[in-house]
Amino acid sequence: MWWLLACAAEVDEARLARLRDVIVADNQIWLGRDPEQVEEKFDRMAADPYDFMRGTASLYYQDLTQPDTQRQSTEFLRDPRSFGLLVIGDPHPENFGTLPPGDDVLAGPSIEVVDLDAGGYGTWLYDLRRSILGMQVFTWKMQGCGEDCREKLARIQAEAYVAELRDPGFVASDPVWGGIVLRLLQESWTEGRLNLRMEEEVVAGRLVREGIDHGEGTRGLTEEEEEQLQALNVGGRYRILDAVRRYGTGIASFPAIRYTVLADTGSTGPEDDVLLNLRELVDPPLLPRLGFQLFDSPSDRLVQLSQRLWTRPDADPWLDGMDLGSISFKQGSLSGWSHNFDHDDSAKLWEEHLIGQADLEGLAGFLGTALAGCHLRGGSMEGSAPIDILEGEIGGREQAFVEERVRDAQNDYAALANDYSLFLMALERYGPLLGAAAAEDLPR
Repeated sequence: MWWLLACAAEVDEARLARLRDVIVADNQIWLGRDPEQVEEKFDRMAADPYDFMRGTASLYYQDLTQPDTQRQSTEFLRDPRSFGLLVIGDPHPENFGTLPPGDDVLAGPSIEVVDLDAGGYGTWLYDLRRSILGMQVFTWKMQGCGEDCREKLARIQAEAYVAELRDPGFVASDPVWGGIVLRLLQESWTEGRLNLRMEEEVVAGRLVREGIDHGEGTRGLTEEEEEQLQALNVGGRYRILDAVRRYGTGIASFPAIRYTVLADTGSTGPEDDVLLNLRELVDPPLLPRLGFQLFDSPSDRLVQLSQRLWTRPDADPWLDGMDLGSISFKQGSLSGWSHNFDHDDSAKLWEEHLIGQADLEGLAGFLGTALAGCHLRGGSMEGSAPIDILEGEIGGREQAFVEERVRDAQNDYAALANDYSLFLMALERYGPLLGAAAAEDLPR
């Protein structure tokens, strides 16, 4: 298998040490506070190359900025303004998902980027490279989608990005995107209209306690957590009927504090009760990035990015950001309307022949188109229209741009495969926390 590639060659000790140091530093805030959750995070990363990719965005971006005479350079970052566009930061497929329709339910859900923890002002080309890598690794469990398949997906994704710049008109529900996208929308329609999430989570007006098994599930709040949650309900937008601490979701932010809240928004009956998700926010140490100082806090950054990058700024009426001392939280709806692309689910559909090559190509085209739309909507740090910057970089050289993206996709995929095998070696050598079991052991 691909993660054994590095085992057959001499281990790059310098790379192994750097990988360990970057991952430990990236999790420092949680290693000192909740090492058991970090251990579970590393276990999940070790079990699945896609989850390893999700948990190592910092390593990926830092690599792009390291001097390397062997790395092939790009021809498409000549304009200094290209380093200051609003970007998603980690636009892999599972960070896109459905959000509820607005007042017009018949309009249906929209598919938006639903995780902007790594977003900010940065380099649009690196955003696209990360997105293409995400699609490449999305297919790793799909037997029969080999090198030629992945090359075609990278080409389609890059071509879709260019096409959207040339003629903007992204529509998430377009049947051209194929079965993976349409299944996501159908699932959202079905569960959203029936309000299934509320039925599953709430029994007799109380949230269900699932228990905790290997990091998954919910439990009741401690007194300290109850106080924190009450303090986060700034302005009393709702009355908290019940709340639980949730564990076991996400990868990069797996150890973050999460609350599920059953909230009453006004009337005495349950008809206006809503489920909300509150999650701790931290700024991941991603490079390169610019302009984080333009945001007041991680929560302010999250809200601003959502409003500017979503196709509908009001896609989630409960979107909010809160700051409590040095801790920031984001708030959002938790409903049957909300679903994400999932690489494991797609792999099962592939194995059962319910999706095929055309559906993967549709998803690749969707992701390239959606990312271009985000870049066009987001704006730039110094005020230039993104289309002027992007057209100046790519215009007249579209084919060369696509070929460079295919080249980089191959290199990035191989590099991630190597890093994954090194990560497994690091866990074996240094232990389940990569040798950082105590706060005093962490790098400063």
